[in-house]
Amino acid sequence: MSVRYKTIPDFPRYRVGDDGSFWKHQTGRTHQREFRWKRLSGMKLKQGHTLVRLFDMDKKRTVYLHCLVLELFIGPCPKGKQCCHEDDNGFNNRLKNLRWDTHKANFADALRNGRVSKEYHRNMKKGWPLCKGEVNGRAKLTAKNVRFIRAAYQSGQTLRQLADLFRMSVEGIRFIVCRRTWRHVI
Repeated sequence: MSVRYKTIPDFPRYRVGDDGSFWKHQTGRTHQREFRWKRLSGMKLKQGHTLVRLFDMDKKRTVYLHCLVLELFIGPCPKGKQCCHEDDNGFNNRLKNLRWDTHKANFADALRNGRVSKEYHRNMKKGWPLCKGEVNGRAKLTAKNVRFIRAAYQSGQTLRQLADLFRMSVEGIRFIVCRRTWRHVI
C-alpha cells in the first residue's frame, strides 16, 4: 500500500504522510540543484507523543504530530473532541490508528487497553482525586515504601535520614508521617 502525503498549509516546505511520517523539503548544494524530501523525527516527549516544529520565514508553529495528521487527512478538530489513538500508543501516528472523539471515549480506550488501571477508574467514579497513591503515574513511592517510612520514623530515624534515603524533601516525608499525604495507606 502506498503512502499518501499532504503538504501543510502555510508551511509548504513540510508534508505529512498517512503513515505518521513527517517530512521537510530540502535543497541540496547550490551547484547540484538537487531537491529532495528529508524525513524528520520530531521530538519524542516523555508523555508519549511526538511534537513537531514548523518554520517558514516569519511564521512558526509547534504542534503534536498526531493532531497534524488528523487535521490534514480528516479535517479540523470538531468542538468538544480530541485526538485519540486506537491502541493508546502515542508514537503510533498512522491515520488508521487516529480519530477525533470525546475525552470520555479516549479514557474508555485507555481503560480497555490497560493504560489506566481499574483502581484508577473506580477512584475516578467515586470522585476521588485522580492522583491518589501508586495509581498516579508520577508517584515516587509505593504503599510499601510509605509503611516503611512510618515504621522507621516510629523506631527513631529522623526525617532528614528518611528524606535522604528516598531522595525526597524533608517536608514530603513529614507529610507522609503525619498522614497529610498517603492517608489511604494504613
